[in-house]
Amino acid sequence: MLALCMQDISADASVHPPRPEMTMNLPANLGPTDRALRFAIGYVMLFNFVWFPLTNNPMWLVVAAIGLVPLLTAIKGSCPLYIPIGLNTGAKPAAA
Repeated sequence: MLALCMQDISADASVHPPRPEMTMNLPANLGPTDRALRFAIGYVMLFNFVWFPLTNNPMWLVVAAIGLVPLLTAIKGSCPLYIPIGLNTGAKPAAA
C-alpha cells in the first residue's frame, strides 16, 4: 500500500513541479592567509567546548559557539560581511 502511494506521488510531476535549489552562492573572497587565521582562531574557540564540562562557567560555551563563525567561513572560503564592504583578500581576477 505504501509503495502504491509513493508511486502515485512521484508519477504526477505536473501537480508538484520541481523547485529550484535554495542555495546561496557567495563569492570566494578569502585568501589563504585569511582562511588559515580564521580556521586557527575558530578551532581554538571551538576547542573550548571540550573543556566546558570541566568548568562551571557557561561563558566558555558561548565562546565555543561564536568560534563556529570563523571556522565555517574559513571552510566555505567566503565571508558575508566582506561583500557589502567590497573587501576581497583572495586572488584578484586577471585584467583583460
